[in-house]
Amino acid sequence: MQIEIGVSTKYDYEILTNVENNLASLRGDILAALSDYTEEMLEGREARKLLVSDLRDVINGRLDELEGFGGIEEVYLTSYVMQ
Repeated sequence: MQIEIGVSTKYDYEILTNVENNLASLRGDILAALSDYTEEMLEGREARKLLVSDLRDVINGRLDELEGFGGIEEVYLTSYVMQ
């Protein structure tokens, strides 16, 4: 699987700065979360909704741990390729 994601927040720019400052850690957590999924688990629109919800929780969990607050409200799949 190959994905690209985008994130959004209603909070100030500090949240996006926190994402940028912790990108390596966030990528590691995202890859770990993705490794739990099988191809069958990702079939269909509803499955992708669950995936982005899981990724949002993973990102917010790490940001909360590192920065004291998550703040990411939405995760978007901007590119999605299954091979």
